Amino acid sequence: RYYFSADYPGAYYTQLEELSDPGCVAMFLPGALGGQNSINPEGTTGWAAIESVGRLLAVRTKEVANRMSFRDTKVSSFYAEVTLPETVAGAFVPETTILQAVKLDELLLLFLPAIPSVEVGRALSRHANQLGFDTTFVVAASNDDVMNVVSRSEFFQGTPEAQRHHYGPDMTAWLEANLAALIQGEQATNPPPERQDNPRGSETAITLNGS
Repeated sequence: RYYFSADYPGAYYTQLEELSDPGCVAMFLPGALGGQNSINPEGTTGWAAIESVGRLLAVRTKEVANRMSFRDTKVSSFYAEVTLPETVAGAFVPETTILQAVKLDELLLLFLPAIPSVEVGRALSRHANQLGFDTTFVVAASNDDVMNVVSRSEFFQGTPEAQRHHYGPDMTAWLEANLAALIQGEQATNPPPERQDNPRGSETAITLNGS
């Protein structure tokens, strides 16, 4: 038996919209969540754990929203279609993908077509800081899905996320260069990282079971 679930974000949507004014549409943007698990403060299990995490997140979000203040700001958006490096998973991912960013004063939202690890997210945030942004949020699985992206150290450690990373050990540097070029309106000058198979998992296997 198979189940489709919105997981804890689905419970979060429902609870936050119940706590908010009529017509509110809740949003959930996943960050650099590769290698992360959500906490479970109430110690529940199964479907109850999903409902618990989503409900607690919604309550906390509403508390923060009630304290927020607003002002006019300048919004800039950046968009580019880029050619991806060669990959051993070419049968499962596209040759090109989309990189996107939104700038709100010194705040930067980076939209990645993959699920980056926390290390990759931190590296991109540091790089954005060098470009003049005080705060950076990385939004995962946006516009496309080219599987996981891990750091060089994680690549050679063979983490579970590294088994789903198929772009060689230097993909973080490739992302940094292309995102910087995107924001600065220039063409990335560094070449894509050379293909290098993951030493502990170079193939992707998909098995379908059921009637």
